[in-house]
Amino acid sequence: MFRAAGWLGLVALAGSTLTTATASRLLLSDETLVEAAARPADAPAPEPERAARPKPPQTSAQSAPAPADLVDHNIFCPSCRPAEAVEPGAQPQLELAPTQLPLVLLATMESDDPLYSMASIADPERGATGVFGVNEPLRAGVFVAEIRRGRVLLRTGEGLRTLELPDPEQPKSKPKAKSKPKPKKRGSREIPGAREAISCRGNDCTVDRKFVEKLLANPAQLTRQAKLIPAVKDGDIRGFRLSRLRRGTILRLLGLHNGDTLLAVNGVELDSMDRAIGLYTKLRRASNLDVTVLRKGKVFDTHIAIR
Repeated sequence: MFRAAGWLGLVALAGSTLTTATASRLLLSDETLVEAAARPADAPAPEPERAARPKPPQTSAQSAPAPADLVDHNIFCPSCRPAEAVEPGAQPQLELAPTQLPLVLLATMESDDPLYSMASIADPERGATGVFGVNEPLRAGVFVAEIRRGRVLLRTGEGLRTLELPDPEQPKSKPKAKSKPKPKKRGSREIPGAREAISCRGNDCTVDRKFVEKLLANPAQLTRQAKLIPAVKDGDIRGFRLSRLRRGTILRLLGLHNGDTLLAVNGVELDSMDRAIGLYTKLRRASNLDVTVLRKGKVFDTHIAIR
């Protein structure tokens, strides 16, 4: 009897324990137990839901703009196209009207540095001739804006105007006799009569004076013979280097070559543009010219007699 009562007590104690555990689970999560009761006994428990990750935006090489397009894009004008690229060092072609001022361009001397370029300009109304550089005044309100080969841009109150070298006078062609052979073709820069007027033996040359006077009467011919570039060293001009010399030009007939540097004339150093262009007036009066030349590191003198 005692054993039966003991077993009954154990069963009652176990039932109270199960009831307490069930009540605790109901207190902890009513919704979970309700869902569990609604599911069949053999149904698997659902997996916990995971937060969906946002998909990365799809990109393609075709839709992505190129870096150059981003740089050239104008946000203030989406329909505007970028300006065409200009090659470095290229000079823009300007369509400018010629100046109406009574000025005459006699010669130009261009330099790699535009600040050293000079131009010889005459003013017949005032009877004056001078050498001018960039930004220097010619008259009241008229300034030199730029110097190019055979051309000067003037800055005036009406805008930019051009002043160009006058065209050299073309000699009248004489009727050719049928018996005479055709003359050989000459270079476009060769002056008629130069070969006959100049004769050299080594570094001693003789030039006919009538030919020199003919040159001085039309100085535009001289500017097309060669290009003088200031040889600058330590910020100072140390002579002028020759370039663009062609066969048949006066300086070639006098024995000078491309790359030669003219250092002095009659002992006067060519250390400024004024002295270089001053050779024009010196030619008119001189009978003898001693030209000091630098060629490939060697210095020598060329003697020119004008007779």
